[in-house]
Amino acid sequence: MIWFINLAGVGLIGLIVWWFWLYRLAEPDGVATSGVGKQLIITVADGVYQPDRIQLTEGQPIQLRFLRKDPSPCAEMVLFDGLNISQQ
Repeated sequence: MIWFINLAGVGLIGLIVWWFWLYRLAEPDGVATSGVGKQLIITVADGVYQPDRIQLTEGQPIQLRFLRKDPSPCAEMVLFDGLNISQQ
């Protein structure tokens, strides 16, 4: 009986780790790729960016457009810390 409780506990811990951290790794829709000069539209709604990650080719131009559906003031600024870019 004690082994069943331990097994259920380990399973629950695994479920919690997957739910909070690993489910995004298994989600292929979260990454958008772009070609040279392509325009990519990023939607901001309920504090969530969709797509939440983009993959670009280094040294190639891209045009990002943000469609803001979130009325909160936190969503009116976009920051790229590594590029020293901050835009409203």
